[in-house]
Amino acid sequence: MNHRIICSLALITAVLGAGCAEDTPDIDMVDPVERSSSDSVEQSVPDEAWRVVDPENLLIIDTKYGDIGVELYPEIAPNHVTQIKTLVRQGYYNDVVFHR
Repeated sequence: MNHRIICSLALITAVLGAGCAEDTPDIDMVDPVERSSSDSVEQSVPDEAWRVVDPENLLIIDTKYGDIGVELYPEIAPNHVTQIKTLVRQGYYNDVVFHR
């Protein structure tokens, strides 16, 4: 496995497990425009630094501490991304407690 794939998978695992040990998240594929229009977000980053994420490659993990956005990279790990999307759409991760 090349270094980029290992780092990407480690990052996804870290994001999914960070701070959610006692939480039951609902994971959905969500349009970021719909989500952001109703949520108030404190911005400390200039507007020009933001970019639009393809909604097909964005997971939103809904926790009691707030939402966690996870961008998927099919260019780096196409099989992994396909599997995660399939499981999410089947509801496999609904009511699953994530932990390290």
